[in-house]
Amino acid sequence: MIYENQNHKCFVKHLLEHLLRLGYKLVFNTIINFYIKLIQNRMKNNVYFFCLILLIVSCNNTKKEENKTLNTKENTYIQIEKKEESRTGTSKTPLKSSSIDKESEEIVSIKKWFSEINSSISNYKKKENKDIDIYKDSNPEKYSYESERIYRLAMVDLERYYESNELRKAIVRFYGYQEDLISEYYFWNDSLFFVFKTEINYLKSKSADDFTESDKKKMESRFYFQNGKLIRWLDHNKKQMNLTDVKAKKIEQEILSDSRLYRNIK
Repeated sequence: MIYENQNHKCFVKHLLEHLLRLGYKLVFNTIINFYIKLIQNRMKNNVYFFCLILLIVSCNNTKKEENKTLNTKENTYIQIEKKEESRTGTSKTPLKSSSIDKESEEIVSIKKWFSEINSSISNYKKKENKDIDIYKDSNPEKYSYESERIYRLAMVDLERYYESNELRKAIVRFYGYQEDLISEYYFWNDSLFFVFKTEINYLKSKSADDFTESDKKKMESRFYFQNGKLIRWLDHNKKQMNLTDVKAKKIEQEILSDSRLYRNIK
């Protein structure tokens, strides 16, 4: 009996030392007390069974700790990788289509030309045309499409800016009953590349006694062109509009027609 008890003690001792290394101090003390009672009651089989359960539980907890450590290392690696991509401006995620790069290059060129024209406009030759006749009623052969959208249009002024003999920018100002429109047309290499429109809606008609010019709402729209084609359209919320629908095709043709009209006015 003494020999068997010593074997039991040796077995449990090693098991408890293993648990202690894992940090189970509270469990260690509890097992000591419980084991003493078991030895006293000579419950050998129960001792082995109890120790086996503890061993399984400890192994399971160890596995969870290892998985947690691996997940922590993996998350740390991902965060480091994202910081590196942000720092270098590169990404390991492939682009879905090469057309994204192509469009980006086109827009970058348009913005560059836009900035260059506006920064140099004071050096350009300016030509003004006051109250031009581009109304459909009086000039059905050569009228402006955008003028038709303004209620009770009263007057239209045109400004054009030339670098040498090449048109760079045209500004068309429409004055209506309760709204105005300012359209800016930009040209490069004799080709339209950008149109910026500002619609101004007043809260009251201009003929009202209490009319205040500051009581107004502005809406801006942007149209990007390349080789006579509309490649991007941003509405007044800067939302990119669908270029494949009928409305976009209609606006494309109308803007191109109006740009030719303003270029050719004497």
